[in-house]
This record gives sequence, C-alpha cells and structure tokens, in this order.
Amino acid sequence: AKDISFDLDKVIQRSRGVAKQLSGGIGHLLKKNKVTVIDGFAKLKGKGKISVGKSTKKPMEPQHPAPKGTLGEGEYTAKHIIVATGARPRALPGIEPDGKLIWTYFEAMVPQEMPKKLVVMGSGAIGIEFASFYNSMGVDVTVVELMPNIMPVEDPEVSGIARKALEKQGMKIRAKAMVKKLDRVKGKVTAHIEQGGKTTTEEFDTVISAVGI
Repeated sequence: AKDISFDLDKVIQRSRGVAKQLSGGIGHLLKKNKVTVIDGFAKLKGKGKISVGKSTKKPMEPQHPAPKGTLGEGEYTAKHIIVATGARPRALPGIEPDGKLIWTYFEAMVPQEMPKKLVVMGSGAIGIEFASFYNSMGVDVTVVELMPNIMPVEDPEVSGIARKALEKQGMKIRAKAMVKKLDRVKGKVTAHIEQGGKTTTEEFDTVISAVGI
C-alpha cells in the first residue's frame, strides 16, 4: 500500500468517544444503583461536612455532561467522608510540563498536531504506551529511562522482550540515562541527556514527561 496517512482529529475523536462511553456506562450504573452524584469541586469544611463549588476540570481533560438528576453547588453533610481524588502527573524540578512543548499524559492524549521528533522521559506503563503509539504513527521517538531496564517494575525477561520488539519497530531507547536539563527555544526543545558519565544534547519538537504520578 502506498501513500498511507491518518486523520489526527478523527483518531482523537474516537479515543475521547470511547472514554466518554465508558464514563457514561459508569454514570448509568451509579444511577441504576441509586447513588447520588454531586458534580463540582469539593472542599472539606469541618467534621462531616463538605462544600461543593463549580467544576474546575482542565480543558484537556475529557468533558462529560453531568447525568440527569445530578446535584450541584452547596454544602453537604455525611457521617463518613472518603477522599479518593486520584493522582496528578509528577513534575521534575526545572523541567516542569508547560502543556505546549513539554507534555503530561493529558496533552499527549489530545495533541493539536503530530510532532516529528519526540522524547519520552520515563518508561513505565504510561511512557511506553505513548511512546509506542506515537512511534506507530511515524514519529521519531526516543525513550530515556533512569533504570537499566524499560518498564522497570515488570519482570526483567518481559522487559527485555519488549525492548527488542520496540527497537525493531524503530524506537530509540536510552537506558541508565537521565534528562538533566531542557532548553526551550523557538518552538523546539533541546534535551541535555546524561548517560555513562557523558552529557549529550539533542533537539526535539516535543517532550512527554512520564516520570510517575
């Protein structure tokens, strides 16, 4: 086959559509089981009490309309309160994500345009998932991992097999390496990568920070 291409907007629409469908299914189950949903930003206001204001979801996060019958702003009381707010992307000092040149997984899910050259900091589940996706879309991808193996929490044999497969697909993997510094100049990022006691520099269009949550 020749001249194969893709429609980035359609790819993202499909992805967000699946997420919306899954979220909607959970919403249906909550309603079916008579669970009251309060949509908004909550603050603890003392023993057994919370105050709920307007939702503060970021634009890049999937937006889902509140289910019918959803409660909103106000104060609510309960005998027991469970805080289960999830996690945020971890940021390294000096190379914090800016949403433009340095992405977290939020921006990586909904790119405005496809970068030509990308470096992924971290090779855990999130880092490798995005590295694999962008590599499959024709992007020149480099992964930088501090540990000797990619996917360091997995079995070393699995990690080794995965690395061979990814490198065969064209991905560049630099293990036992670290991004020490990022310079942002004229819409590009120069990464200072330390490996084996030596520091080299390389220019990229975009950085995905996947150093944990």
